[in-house]
Amino acid sequence: MTLKSTDVLGPDGLCVRGLPEFRARAGQVHMATEVETLIREGGVLAVEAPTGTGKSLAYLVPAVLAAVGEGRRVVVATHTLALQDQLFARDLPALATLLPTPFRTVRAIGRGNYLGLRRFGLAREGVLDLFETGPEEELRRIAERLEDVTFDGRRESLGFPVADEVWREIHSDGNNCLAKRCPTYATCFHWRARAEMEGAAIIVANHALLLTDVMTRREGRPILPDFDVLVVDEAHMLEGVARDLLGVEFPEAGVLRLLGRLAGRGRARGLFARAGIDAGCRERAGRAFDALKQQFAVLRDRLARGDESSVRFRGGDAVPDLASAPLLELAAAMEEGIEEVPEQQRAELRAAASELKRRGAAAAAILGAPDNDHVHFAEGLNLATGARLVSAPLDVATMLRDELFGRVKSVLLTSATLGSGSGKLGHFLKRIGANGARELVLPSPFDLARQAKLVFVKGLPDPDDRQFIPEAVQQCQRAIASSGGGAFLLFTSKAMLQSFLKQMKPWLEARGLLVLDQGGKLARPEMLDAFRKDGNAVLFGLESFWHGVDVPGAALRLVIIPRLPFPVPSEPVMEALCERCKAEGGNDFQELFLPSALIRFRQGFGRLLRSESDEGIVMCLDARVHSKSYGVRFRRCVEGVSVEIRDTNAPG
Repeated sequence: MTLKSTDVLGPDGLCVRGLPEFRARAGQVHMATEVETLIREGGVLAVEAPTGTGKSLAYLVPAVLAAVGEGRRVVVATHTLALQDQLFARDLPALATLLPTPFRTVRAIGRGNYLGLRRFGLAREGVLDLFETGPEEELRRIAERLEDVTFDGRRESLGFPVADEVWREIHSDGNNCLAKRCPTYATCFHWRARAEMEGAAIIVANHALLLTDVMTRREGRPILPDFDVLVVDEAHMLEGVARDLLGVEFPEAGVLRLLGRLAGRGRARGLFARAGIDAGCRERAGRAFDALKQQFAVLRDRLARGDESSVRFRGGDAVPDLASAPLLELAAAMEEGIEEVPEQQRAELRAAASELKRRGAAAAAILGAPDNDHVHFAEGLNLATGARLVSAPLDVATMLRDELFGRVKSVLLTSATLGSGSGKLGHFLKRIGANGARELVLPSPFDLARQAKLVFVKGLPDPDDRQFIPEAVQQCQRAIASSGGGAFLLFTSKAMLQSFLKQMKPWLEARGLLVLDQGGKLARPEMLDAFRKDGNAVLFGLESFWHGVDVPGAALRLVIIPRLPFPVPSEPVMEALCERCKAEGGNDFQELFLPSALIRFRQGFGRLLRSESDEGIVMCLDARVHSKSYGVRFRRCVEGVSVEIRDTNAPG
């Protein structure tokens, strides 16, 4: 008998009988049958499946059935590590216990996550050449871990932390890979993982690896095996990942680190000394180092004379290119001087020369005259060595359309929030080149009218008014006093977060409430863990807390949005997109700013309800909801929820 998705997910299906906590959901079955049709007929399908739908099983079930029944190979790409963990460690193993036919699943991760055995051996031999302070203890522990036959070579599988400085020297790196010429090829963790993918029915990857595969296929060296079914979960993040990968960048710290690795730094002698390279290369590396310092000093001086946190390069307003020539000259000298070096060391030096050429070409391109298809800028200039030069493409839709959606037979794009609340997904689909895709917008499975209230406070100053923050703080304090804590405050800028935090923290701590702030001592995962465990904490979060954060239960019962999440107009990519939109006769506010803000607002609302038992309030303090004509779009963007317009003097 050939199983269908309804046989697994329906009211009398395998999941109901085999998984104690599972219950059939109409939205989940609807989505699964649509995915089943997609796999059979081909094309692109976009599904907005709100939290509680059970979307992961809704696509995994038809995907697995097609894999075992028809021999299809399926790639599932997510944005967050948490969702990959859920799919690989929970959902797919659960299905494997229910289905009569076994199937093989692998998790595909980037090459840099694997230990490189040859490079590890070289690092142990040349500790004094590579490191200022000896990491002998870390290397010894890694060597002991290698004696375990179950060790898969992944950094996260080591069981103990390894400093980034050390991992950079020992991870598997395609730039210096000797492939079958390598003495460790037969036991290489990376190549073993590649072989395992060839025999897998389901491959769980991330967006970056998926798009890297798209680019390397152009050169005839794909990372993933051929596949004809693709599921992109957390698809709202795909455009940003594509823009990052399709652009080029010049990281100040990374290039300085590379030069130090070659010529030596502190007590580390460097690769040149280790290989006996001519002193002329070390002198050229010193000149390149000085030129790079001067390059970013010029950029920081320019930032100091402006009002923004980044510097955009425009035609006729160029910054002198001081960096590219010294880097390219060093790379050429290295290539001439390494022919007599032993092959394993030569591989490292050749990879470094290739990296110098790539970075030099990037600097020349970014600091040169920008074209109409890219935006060139510098960011992070307020950091000592954390700046980077960037050239970002304005259009990623064409590449995704031609080289992904047009190549793979069946593509599912899904997320809890893809649209702006109108029931249409056109803005999202246009941005990623999936115009014409079939659309499915599922209703929330939650009783929104009972579980949640969306409160818009009326009577506050405009967010740009000097009185906004002190008056908004009072509203936040009243709401938190009423809820007893358990709150997220979601901000669109670090400056506003810090202003609210400064005024609210003493008040919160005086009431015994734990205060967590993004940018404080704890990293994001530790913040979330502390928030969940405390039960009454108050968290001040930025962009990464608007989406992909799951806090079910009573620990989160209040979400406060002080300011509507419109994109920053002066951010270089958005500024350039707006200029292009206007040049083509469009309305940048209606086509770019408003849809983006509505989608982000809905994502923020989505933090509140993660299960059928959750209840709480989402409160917005932005006066523009009442004073601007577009305000009604925000008041109506979450269908089914109770909406209250609350005066500033009303009880919290």
